[in-house]
Amino acid sequence: MPERALPPSYDINFDRQNFSEQLVRRNLETDLGERFNVVISKTKYYFDGHLLKSQGDIEPFVETIKKGIQERQKYAGDHDRKRELAEFENFNKVQTYLLEDNLVISVSPKGPRDSCYQRNYFDLYEKTSGNEVLMTRFSTQMSIRELTKAMQQINPDFGLGSEVDDIYLLQNPISTNLSTNQILEIFHPDYEALREEELEKLLIACQPLIFAYINSLIENPNDVEIYRRALLNFADDFILKPKTRGLLQYQLQDAAFMPVFASQLAARPVRYVVAGCGAQGDLLISNFSPYSVVEFASGKKTSSEKTLNCRCPFCNRHVEANISSGRITCPECGNSAPYQC
Repeated sequence: MPERALPPSYDINFDRQNFSEQLVRRNLETDLGERFNVVISKTKYYFDGHLLKSQGDIEPFVETIKKGIQERQKYAGDHDRKRELAEFENFNKVQTYLLEDNLVISVSPKGPRDSCYQRNYFDLYEKTSGNEVLMTRFSTQMSIRELTKAMQQINPDFGLGSEVDDIYLLQNPISTNLSTNQILEIFHPDYEALREEELEKLLIACQPLIFAYINSLIENPNDVEIYRRALLNFADDFILKPKTRGLLQYQLQDAAFMPVFASQLAARPVRYVVAGCGAQGDLLISNFSPYSVVEFASGKKTSSEKTLNCRCPFCNRHVEANISSGRITCPECGNSAPYQC
């Protein structure tokens, strides 16, 4: 089956065309959370009439989803087109339910192997006060079958007579009177994912680069891509090489040296990651640094077929990946990518 390019998880052109400092900052921070599959993330919405808007946005969030669907048409296969329409249906149902109810559960399993959507999570939308809504996203390793059973514990009729797949689950959020703690006893967050407090440390450390990215959108458009790549590589060093954190932060504190440091970071290959709805980084595995998508380890075989102990960028599992005929293939999810020894 021929490869289909994954869309970028972050669109710099969107920032250029829809510039809002608050929105850009939030989107960059969200993107970093997805890069490391943070176990919990939060987004605040508010009702303007009967429509939900996210903080910093002028338009209703359903309009943002519509734009996303239009942009991704050049990437999406048949399945993902249906899934993206299901996401639009999902959010419309969520905001309708919240007009009457206080808590809504939305489930988003990963799609099939050729899908852009390779992360599992579930969202809890909860009214907090007045017209405000807090969405808390939990990463999970639950399968579609397990997620379906969890939904049936809350609503026994869920999925009856239907073929439940990732699209069906996404199309059908449910409201509930259960507490958050009760829901978390039914659904199981992936507590092996990046902890929320670690993400907070990362976001604080990244602020100089985030500010530089935002400033370049206004004053130096040619530098935007540099600061984007620098931000991703800085974040990887901070999380994957924790002993270097002090030095990394020191190098960003010198305002005069920071552009030079950013250029050095940007010149490196960017670790390829399949995030929630697209890809971050450089595709060719031969360009990766040792701590990246394929974390190089010992024991390469000398035969024509080899294996590599690494983390798969598609399913995020540690595996013994097979290398043959110029490609590396994950034995768990079956996805592959070009590889040069």
